[in-house]
Order: sequence, then structure tokens, then C-alpha cells
Amino acid sequence: MHASGGQAFGYQNHGIHVANGRPEFLASALLSNTLQIMTIKPASILCSALLCLAAAAPASGIAHSNPSALFGSAAQTNAATRTVVLTAETRSVLVESGETVSFRAGDRTESWTFLEAIGGRSVDLSLLFPNLEYAKGVRVFIQPSNLFTGG
Repeated sequence: MHASGGQAFGYQNHGIHVANGRPEFLASALLSNTLQIMTIKPASILCSALLCLAAAAPASGIAHSNPSALFGSAAQTNAATRTVVLTAETRSVLVESGETVSFRAGDRTESWTFLEAIGGRSVDLSLLFPNLEYAKGVRVFIQPSNLFTGG
């Protein structure tokens, strides 16, 4: 198509003018179109946020049904690399990420394999073993995993 006098035929809405047989883009028209595309309405943002919350709600309910699973899982006593004897004076225990440890209180022994964790974490031992004597108030500090730190 050829246009004379800088008139564009069929291109007015796209910021293109044809002059001397060559299309010329108008920067202001392109900028305007780009800004229209990039403009996000507040209602869209609110709607997106509500959808994200709705999608996360079932997942958060699942995560809280067994909070001890965030720290690992119960293990067989023979898999433990060491045994910690709990007393009334025990206040904290340091474990390695990924380590399996047995905890003995009186004549009862329970074992746990701690998850590999990127950052250091801690948990009250009574969350893992609610019926183990002396577990309440004992803080287990889980060291960061060497798998993630390169150590």
C-alpha cells in the first residue's frame, strides 16, 4: 500500500505511518500501546492475591496436621548413630542435619531421623515425642546440612 502525505491506511491504531512507500513507526504511539498493555488494574491485583490465598489454604491445613514431619521422621533404634540420655537437667541437644539419633529417658528409647535442612532449625523434643519423659522443654538444634552448604 502506498500512502501520500504521511497518511496511513489501516495502520492508524498501531502507530505505523507509511510515507514515501516505507512504514514509519511512531514512538509515542508504541509507548502508548505498551503502557496500556503494562497497566495492571488494582482489582486485578486483589483478585490475584485472593486466588493465591485460596490455593494456599488447603496446603497450609495439610502442613499443620503433622507438624513433626517438618523436622524428619521416626526411625528404628538400630539406625541411630548415637543415643542421648535425657535427664531432668537436659535443656538442649545439638544434632546434625540428616542424622538419626536415639533419645533415652528411663527405660524408654525413641529414635528420629532429622531432615536435611538448608538453614539451622530447632524444635522442642516434646513435639517429636510427646510421651517421652523429660522431652518437654528440651530444645533440639539442627545444624545446617553439608549437602546444601558444600561443606
